[in-house]
Amino acid sequence: MNVYFTSDTHFGHLNIIKYCNRPFASVEEMDETLVRNWNETVGHEDIVVHLGDLTLANRLPNHPRLFDAIRVLKGHKVLIGGNHDGNKLRQTLKELGWLVLPELNPLSNVKMMHYPPVIAEEGVVYIHGHSHGTVTRKGCVDVGVDVVGFRPIPCSQVAELCSVHVAVDGLLLKQSILKFVADAKCALTVPDTFIACGEGEKQERFYCSGLCLEADK
Repeated sequence: MNVYFTSDTHFGHLNIIKYCNRPFASVEEMDETLVRNWNETVGHEDIVVHLGDLTLANRLPNHPRLFDAIRVLKGHKVLIGGNHDGNKLRQTLKELGWLVLPELNPLSNVKMMHYPPVIAEEGVVYIHGHSHGTVTRKGCVDVGVDVVGFRPIPCSQVAELCSVHVAVDGLLLKQSILKFVADAKCALTVPDTFIACGEGEKQERFYCSGLCLEADK
């Protein structure tokens, strides 16, 4: 089980091709490439932390092509909402099983949010999106698709980028995110039983698609 990061996919946004000089002839080509790259990189049991601006389509079910594209994205998905991720979109994503958060702080020296900080706190690294590669200030690591090659970037590589600014243990970062997502998903009851996920001895436990098991390592 791996952890990946991405941001600023802008599914369905034709003008982003021009604004960011993306190498696509059409919005359909862009969306198909983003989905293909995502699913070639990410496994069904992996976690993807998306740091905002998934799509401009706030009423996602009204756009069948985009809806279908986003529904087939692999992995356990976490959205740190961006300025283009409206409330109706966030609700739809929750119904599709996404965790939707304002930010995520898995370690004391790591903060994850959509916007890069205006002033970075000393000794803290900020993993972010929004800037499409235009922010290069100390303490900031942009994981937007325009920066990292139009596919999710693995946690180990993000930790290396962070360590240019602040020493970050890649394994500890991964385990912290795994535990957070496992705890969030394990707040549910196992269907058709009276057993809450995570109860019982380890060899008898019900696991949420392996997340609990991996987080326990």
